[in-house]
Amino acid sequence: FSLTPEKSKKVAEYMGKATTSVQRDTIEQLFHAATKSNENIASFAVSSKLTNSNTPLVIHIKDPHSYVDIESGEAYESTTKKIKGELNDPNNDFEFNRELGNDFDNIAEVLALNLTDKEFPIMKVLDTEQVKVAVSMITTALDYYRKQGAVIIPQVVVADAASNTAGSIDLLAVHDDGTLQVIDLKTSKNSIK
Repeated sequence: FSLTPEKSKKVAEYMGKATTSVQRDTIEQLFHAATKSNENIASFAVSSKLTNSNTPLVIHIKDPHSYVDIESGEAYESTTKKIKGELNDPNNDFEFNRELGNDFDNIAEVLALNLTDKEFPIMKVLDTEQVKVAVSMITTALDYYRKQGAVIIPQVVVADAASNTAGSIDLLAVHDDGTLQVIDLKTSKNSIK
């Protein structure tokens, strides 16, 4: 398995943006297994090289929302499911909140990848004005971290073999000293009123 050409290019860009060797090494270690495999992976998946553990290489499958170890095929439970339990929403009462969160995730990913606004996917909830406000807010946050020398990587899949759990980090900041910071976006229907 290996990253798709687009994701491989982004990892190379992230390494190029690194301002210190420690930061560059951390980024390389995070994605070592994903860049050295034989089949294409469309998500940023963290390997175990950084922790010297047996953490498997787990990827996110968007539909249906699931995680799988690409080497063994073993399914992993999502952190959300482990914390909140199985989603019981037969009437889709929470679909609006899920779609709103997806809109924000999509905006953050486009901005973190330095893509153009023409590359935004179609929003399910946010209108044009709300997208402009979200872009402004997320850009301000990204600029804050980038001015500190951080490299921002969106939608990074992490997994824990001991608990058979995986999840996606909204934004991962790799600081110039090699430390990592998770940036978690929180949204609700109240945030767009």
